[in-house]
Amino acid sequence: FSFPFFKKKESQTLNFGLYITDASLIGFLFDTKNGTPEIVATHSTGLSSGFDKILEDTDNIISEIELKTSLQIVKTIFFLHSWMIDEQSYEIKEPYKQIVKQLAKDLELQPMGYIDVQEALHEYLQKISILNTVAIEVNKTKLGVFVYKGGKKVYHQYTARTDLVGEDIQSVLETIPGGTVLPTKILIFGDTDSAKVSSELATYEWGAKIFTQHPTIEILKQQDLNQALATTFTEEVISQIKVPNPSVPSSSVKQDAGLVDPPPETFGFVMGEDIGDVPMYHQEIIEDSSEVAQIPEE
Repeated sequence: FSFPFFKKKESQTLNFGLYITDASLIGFLFDTKNGTPEIVATHSTGLSSGFDKILEDTDNIISEIELKTSLQIVKTIFFLHSWMIDEQSYEIKEPYKQIVKQLAKDLELQPMGYIDVQEALHEYLQKISILNTVAIEVNKTKLGVFVYKGGKKVYHQYTARTDLVGEDIQSVLETIPGGTVLPTKILIFGDTDSAKVSSELATYEWGAKIFTQHPTIEILKQQDLNQALATTFTEEVISQIKVPNPSVPSSSVKQDAGLVDPPPETFGFVMGEDIGDVPMYHQEIIEDSSEVAQIPEE
């Protein structure tokens, strides 16, 4: 027999965020009961053997958080970098889509959908009035360069990462059409060696045509990024609940399958460049219908 008070508690307002990069996993449990997300626990780990053992690595994160909180992790939102998402269809690319499917199936998670980390960052920067910056997304194998001017993303590109990070980023910035004056602020976010990248860029001698002066460099703390991701998800869901007709998407979000009843037909997202005009929180089929409840797509 079992003792009821030893059982993990399941809450309707708890959500688990899983932030996946090409070298690490960051998991955080957050509560949305007051409409403002509160992160109650977090745990991160490097990928022990790339994506080959991501199931075991994710299971370890979940176990650590459940042990720490005595709470059960079920509803899960995946936070993915842009290079994992198709720019045209906005679907998760393979093999990452299959990876997410397998995680949800084998770990008995209820997948709520996914959010592009860069889109959430864009909204966060607007909220804290950082309208002009060059954001550098750090991954183990690639670097993402996102240029924001006047609160809008005006340019973005990925490049392979080498041992010469400054050269990698400068090669991207050199492809920006002439006449574009770059912001003199660099914001670094992403994987665990952001500090190393920051140190390298702080001493890098930029080409005279790239920046009008040596840029200031800041690192976005992981806890601040986690909070921004949780806030984006919460606000997107709340905005959908307020939509009078659930079958019609709001300007920012489609329905959350765990909070409101979906229409009988499939639903999904389209996404563009400007926050506020299009949704950023995506729902799509990430489990087989015979296995668990679906998150449909258009």
